[in-house]
Amino acid sequence: MKEKPQHLDIDVFLNRLSGDAREAVKLVVKLSDYPNERELLDALGSDPRFREPLRRLLERLPEIPGAPPWLVQFAENQGDPSLVPALVTIWRARRGSMSEQAGQALLKQGDRVALAALAEDAGEVVGLSARLALEALITLDPSHAYDRVRDLLARKPGQTSTLLWLLARSPATLEADPRFIRLAVEGLRSEERSVADAARAVVEGALPPEGKLQLLREVGPAVVSVSQTAEHAEALAWARAELDALIARLPAGGWKRAPAEAAAGIEELEAIVGHVPAAVRAFYERIDGIEIERGKPRDRFIIVALAEVLAAARAWNERYSPRTTARSLVPLFHWPVSPDVATKSGYSGGPPFGFKAPTTEEDPQLDLRDRPTFIGFAKRAGRLGRAVRST
Repeated sequence: MKEKPQHLDIDVFLNRLSGDAREAVKLVVKLSDYPNERELLDALGSDPRFREPLRRLLERLPEIPGAPPWLVQFAENQGDPSLVPALVTIWRARRGSMSEQAGQALLKQGDRVALAALAEDAGEVVGLSARLALEALITLDPSHAYDRVRDLLARKPGQTSTLLWLLARSPATLEADPRFIRLAVEGLRSEERSVADAARAVVEGALPPEGKLQLLREVGPAVVSVSQTAEHAEALAWARAELDALIARLPAGGWKRAPAEAAAGIEELEAIVGHVPAAVRAFYERIDGIEIERGKPRDRFIIVALAEVLAAARAWNERYSPRTTARSLVPLFHWPVSPDVATKSGYSGGPPFGFKAPTTEEDPQLDLRDRPTFIGFAKRAGRLGRAVRST
């Protein structure tokens, strides 16, 4: 039975690492055999004595078959400028994940030499490497970044979606140079799905609500809306026709006509929550809530006013900060449509019935027991209107 290696002394480790590069790689790969592996790895990533042997090892790394990419991480942890030339060599060796690790280490290093090496290759790399190179290009010279990016995209239009996804995660860049926002607006018009999706992420995720509202005022919702497609336009036309017919059947006093500021309220909702479904948009363009009395208070038919939806959206935005919080930690917005029975009776009830937003459904299903769509639920008010007029 093969005996497990004993404790490896730090000085012995340092001496062996300073020898032949191939043997050094084999040693590091097999550190898990030693009981003090954690101590050895910590030394490799933080002890200044290891910088020089690490530099020599990195210089040879692209030449060594089977060298694991994660060895580059130790250079990133050391944060030593003297390691930059070796990292640039690995970056330009185009060795897949090994080169990507080197690019991440150079970006984290952050000095001009490291950033310039990444930025210089922005038009030559793809995938994660392209993102790293573009991020370095922007970080290196923020005041001229936009012009350099535009020149690059003119030569390499395939990098557009990569850049836009980067901007979606960098609100500071958008704030520093609003021309990048215009770049995103151009992307929204793209016929390429990847570009349009990335541009949408910039407008909806990286911009604060007030920023998106300003953009909506300047270029119009037809450009910025997340669903300005033929399907959305068709759904909107259908919903408007359905609601115009519904209004003719509603009892007087049972509904309110939408105020002039309704359009601004819908824009704000889209800025905070995301896509406003066609059926809901068409409703609040025309109607500011429905309330029809029928017997007991609990039996009233209600669709809440736009102001109530806005208040809920603002509270959700303030509580969860969806623009700056990891998406996995932010629940979908529960769009209120109609209060539950207890609330209508004047008691402290549960949450209103509604739907989760944002949604791709243009006429979303509500979480009522029979799962009506928004338009289907609103039409019930028309049937109630006929009953009220007949009594």
